[in-house]
Amino acid sequence: MLVTIANMEKTYKGLSLQRGQVMIEYLVIAGMLLATVAILAVLLYVFKEQSGRVLDLAASEYP
Repeated sequence: MLVTIANMEKTYKGLSLQRGQVMIEYLVIAGMLLATVAILAVLLYVFKEQSGRVLDLAASEYP
């Protein structure tokens, strides 16, 4: 039976060392998602404020 290095799974005390990789990838993606939502929330706030300013200027009585 030939066993190649690519087919062998690295283990330490019977546990796979690749288990933690999935959790780290999940946390990285979750962090990126939260950062994206935070950036979009800030942009939404800024654009709402700017639209209010534009409406105030358009409705002003100043000649």
